[in-house]
Amino acid sequence: MALGYSQIIRRSYYRQLSENNRIRLLPQSARRGVIYDRNNKVLAADRLSFNLCIIPRELRSQTISRLNKILGFSRKEIKKILKKNTVTPFAPVVIIRDIDYSLVAAVEERSTDLPGAVIQTCPLRHYPHRKSGAHVIGYLGKIRPDELEARKRYGYQFRDLVGRDGLERSFDVFLKGTDGGQLAEIDSRGRIQRILSRKPPLKGNDLYLTLDLDLTKLARDLLKDNPGVIIVMDSATGGILTMVSSPAYNPNLFVDPQKSGQRLKILRDKSYPLLNRAIGSQYPPGSIFKIVTALVALETKKISSSSRKFCNGKYKSGRRTFRCWKKDGHGSLNLEEAITYSCNVFFYHAGLKVGADGLARFARYLGLGCRTGIELPGEIKGIVPDRKWKKSVYNKPWYEGETLNLSIGQGYISISPLQAVRMVSAVANRGILSQPHLVKSSPLAKRGRKLNISEGNFNVVRRGMFKGVSQERGTSHRAYLPGVSIAAKTGTAQATRGKSHSWFLGFCPLNGQNISFVVFLEHGGYASQRAAEIAGKLIKGWKEISQNGA
Repeated sequence: MALGYSQIIRRSYYRQLSENNRIRLLPQSARRGVIYDRNNKVLAADRLSFNLCIIPRELRSQTISRLNKILGFSRKEIKKILKKNTVTPFAPVVIIRDIDYSLVAAVEERSTDLPGAVIQTCPLRHYPHRKSGAHVIGYLGKIRPDELEARKRYGYQFRDLVGRDGLERSFDVFLKGTDGGQLAEIDSRGRIQRILSRKPPLKGNDLYLTLDLDLTKLARDLLKDNPGVIIVMDSATGGILTMVSSPAYNPNLFVDPQKSGQRLKILRDKSYPLLNRAIGSQYPPGSIFKIVTALVALETKKISSSSRKFCNGKYKSGRRTFRCWKKDGHGSLNLEEAITYSCNVFFYHAGLKVGADGLARFARYLGLGCRTGIELPGEIKGIVPDRKWKKSVYNKPWYEGETLNLSIGQGYISISPLQAVRMVSAVANRGILSQPHLVKSSPLAKRGRKLNISEGNFNVVRRGMFKGVSQERGTSHRAYLPGVSIAAKTGTAQATRGKSHSWFLGFCPLNGQNISFVVFLEHGGYASQRAAEIAGKLIKGWKEISQNGA
């Protein structure tokens, strides 16, 4: 308001002053709020940068020629920038952002020979940990005209950078500060004589996360640049301790004006490093879905914990043969053992007894095929198919073979890794489905819900998952760690193209918390054992980090 009063209401007064001295509008950009991890380590903050600006009213022809010698910018380029970005004659127009300090010194030394050229200091977003946490934190980009029109009431201006992804986007208005500025009277040599009006900038709000930076770095190191996801969540609260999607990108490239070539390379990369696979991609769950089949079969009393089935390695349905992963079969086993050894044949029987609609209904009850509502843009819903869904999409009836596939997490079903870790949190909590969230003190933390499922049925599944890790022949044994009670389930899911996907899903008490986790390797092949090894290294590594830091 003060600047507007000075520029509009008192315009004639200041115009008179400008006959002897000039009036200069000195905008002051507000700092954006800092993003912290759960231990108050900085994940994103502003650093000081220098912009070369031109004040149109004060520009002289020789300035452009001299700037060309210093910076290599042509007269044509400078005029093009001025034409596109000039708002008022006294408002500085940025010619080059974030220039090197040696260029700052060169311009300042020749300031008397460069009328109209000024160095402007401003905050610039910086991500000190580069790729670690990039998909959660997000990045900034220049505001588009359509966005500016919609956000004018929030104080946005044409030169602003806005959140393009992650929490930077979801909490853009919260993190954004309020710009300020000064109207200054200067002499012919550009020296300030007096301040006519002032509006101090106001820093944006800080954001405190549940994310653990050390755990995030460890998870990223374990995944390297292989396509995949690691998520660790506090089972009790739903707070996300890490969410790593790989391959990742360096968000600093999107705020650095000199990195357009590298930005273009990221955008064209066929491995899609900008994609947050944790929430923005969907995959068949494979054998981790057996957790759902087991619970619904128990809850509907289609089977009991003592029910036994004989596996000879295959199951006949009409003319088709559906096979177990173990060619010679597992022999006679009960539900706990079927989970421990991940027997397909046992779950074919259980799934047929429940039926496709029952499996689908219960899967949705456990949060699969539904957005979690986490505070990030781009979350997908996934697909949990049933008879009605297939009829509406393909106009075809549902077949028994499709129920068999669904019972072991194959076929049309697809979920996100975040949905998977949320589902297993209900097993970890014996019936409380946690609400995933990233921001401390988020109202989302209170939205976990109690499931109407017998605690005894959860205990049956839990025992099978614990034995899957502790027993040498268990499919999850590669994650075994002495002294840590880990319950887990492996999964190999066929992909429509390329190698199969690999899952490892589970929970355990660690560092004073009960955590749920998922390790997912996209097109990892029949490598669920590798996913189990990564999970074991993750848990061991984080335990050591916590002990050393204590």
